[in-house]
Amino acid sequence: MKKLLLLSLLIVSPALADMEKAYQAEQDGDYEIAYGEFMTEAETGNTEAMVMIGLYYARGFHVKEDANKSNEWMLKAANLGDATAALNMGVGYQRGFGDLTKDETIALEWFLSAAKKGQAQAQFETAVAYQ
Repeated sequence: MKKLLLLSLLIVSPALADMEKAYQAEQDGDYEIAYGEFMTEAETGNTEAMVMIGLYYARGFHVKEDANKSNEWMLKAANLGDATAALNMGVGYQRGFGDLTKDETIALEWFLSAAKKGQAQAQFETAVAYQ
């Protein structure tokens, strides 16, 4: 049992370390390092990192602001089950962000998807839509 736990820590630790390094770099204002770490993780399927890459494109941190690239990364993460990404897709459709056509029905579908996963802001957005 101890060997299994140790093995699982060895397998998981590098990814956690890279995300910690990315967040620390971001906190230090080093968006180049943060972006590189997030991108490395995103390319391995880490949905949290995909969301961060999407946010970097949405806000223009270290990269040229690009709403469509932001949407692409959010959609990848949302399709893999990430609740925050689903929330962000809902907001994107609600506002018509980038190449997303403003569509309250599609926005609500994304909000519901995120809300079912416990995403609090999505639960609020869903409640507001039903008022």
